[in-house]
Amino acid sequence: MYDETVAGLDQLPEVERVIITRQYINGEYQPIIRDELGLKPSAYYRRQIKARRHLADALNEAPTFQRLEISFTP
Repeated sequence: MYDETVAGLDQLPEVERVIITRQYINGEYQPIIRDELGLKPSAYYRRQIKARRHLADALNEAPTFQRLEISFTP
């Protein structure tokens, strides 16, 4: 499962990968990440939603996760 998750992260655009990795995996504080990326709160929120949706789509393509039908809800 780790390999599929890493492969899914690798498919994301760089900003989305940074958001997912730093906020959800490393547990960093959202405003710090947002400021370092130079995004306004609304732009960060939109990118965060896109990142989670893209990751869910990528995981659903992986054989390990296909039976789970991972979905995303904002």
